[in-house]
Amino acid sequence: MSQVDKLKNLLIELKGRIESATTESQADAYSQYYDALDALIRGYEIDFRPWGHYEVIHSQPFVKIKRIIVKPRGRLSYQYHDQRTEDWIITRGTAKITLDDDEVWRTEGERIRIKVGQRHRVENPSFDNVLEFIEVQTGTYFGEDDIVRVEDDYGRLEFDHLKDHVTMKEEQVRNKTDWWKRMRDEKN
Repeated sequence: MSQVDKLKNLLIELKGRIESATTESQADAYSQYYDALDALIRGYEIDFRPWGHYEVIHSQPFVKIKRIIVKPRGRLSYQYHDQRTEDWIITRGTAKITLDDDEVWRTEGERIRIKVGQRHRVENPSFDNVLEFIEVQTGTYFGEDDIVRVEDDYGRLEFDHLKDHVTMKEEQVRNKTDWWKRMRDEKN
């Protein structure tokens, strides 16, 4: 059983305690725990890829933060984005980064900015140790359909990474979200 499944079971238990609480203050206390845990589980996202995995650790309308782990000798696709800028902060290991065909290196505590439209890739050159970095995405849209692959070592088709994701238009329809209206509302 995964940790997320254990948390979901705890949610079920908390719901039962709320329903069987003998006092209003007891029900309120359990409700606060339930709401916090529910929000945590709904916002939790982890995705496993051939090169390693990432976890979303924070997500808001104009920023998304991921913790990315790259296996030894792993390498992400050479790609670019039309909707977001990324800032990478290396927290463990050494990163070999290709940025618009130039090779740069970063190590623990160092950072790099990838601007909208810049082609980029990160590689873990180590044979033994993982590479870990924090990716701070800023922009108006962070969907997986904003990844445009130029090259990929794992033979993934251009849209393989989208099989479980929705497009920006589908998300707007599903959530009744107008991103530009949402941006204006956030500023006010």
